[in-house]
Amino acid sequence: MTVTTGLWILGLCLAVSRPLAAPETETAIGEFSTVEGEVLVTHSAIAGMVPIALHDPVFFKDSIETREAARTKALFLNETLLIVGENSRVEIEKHIYDPTQNRWSITMSLLEGKLRALVGEAFGASGSRFKVRTSTAVFAARGTYFVVWVENGRSGGVNLGEKGNVDFTSEGHTVSIKPGEFSEALAGHPPTQPALSTPGVSAHLTRAVQTTELEGFQGAERELQQRLREEVKELRTMTAERAAVPQSGIKGEKAERPIRPELHERPMRPERPERPMRPR
Repeated sequence: MTVTTGLWILGLCLAVSRPLAAPETETAIGEFSTVEGEVLVTHSAIAGMVPIALHDPVFFKDSIETREAARTKALFLNETLLIVGENSRVEIEKHIYDPTQNRWSITMSLLEGKLRALVGEAFGASGSRFKVRTSTAVFAARGTYFVVWVENGRSGGVNLGEKGNVDFTSEGHTVSIKPGEFSEALAGHPPTQPALSTPGVSAHLTRAVQTTELEGFQGAERELQQRLREEVKELRTMTAERAAVPQSGIKGEKAERPIRPELHERPMRPERPERPMRPR
């Protein structure tokens, strides 16, 4: 069973006429709506890393890497947004939707660097979960706004949202980070007790927040959620317009075959507890 026909068609449209071609078994799950500096992606359909261009599609299992002073914003069709800060590596490890329960499960692996996530309202359904894994920790949330970082063996997270907690697990211990709080953990240690994220309280926190900020996309979570919905609406309109343009008329391009539904869009199996990534 697939997501919905509408989302499936949108994924098909995103995959048509773009530099990053995908196997016919894949559909796009979003697009890169901002690209600043040198941003690269590794995808199963291409050999090695290639530069990301504005409006390139985002695919399940993409591995995104940013260089010095670079960052990118990835906009997902389920109204979720990621901002990858400079000198970071992120992999889209899991992207599953269960239409029978209207339930999403997404896991990102943060290998190094900083990642900001604005989790959409679609994750408000019972059982939905958005997770970020590092080599030593797991961050899990439903419908909030937060930043995660990995720096010099230290993992940390700050809740920038107005409602909803972020559960932070390290060494088998879990703390709930409330709005306005942060917590950190050294490798092999449990998380610190969440504390208010006041200016200057942590240099790691300050760097993570600053390097994942984007000009023109700042403000309270409520305002950003509204802007996110508007951006996704615009994205859907653009992709629908692209679908109406005959692809055979594009010079030098091969006509795309219909894309079959993604394997990762099948109903979810019961999940095993998330574990931190093994160091690579």
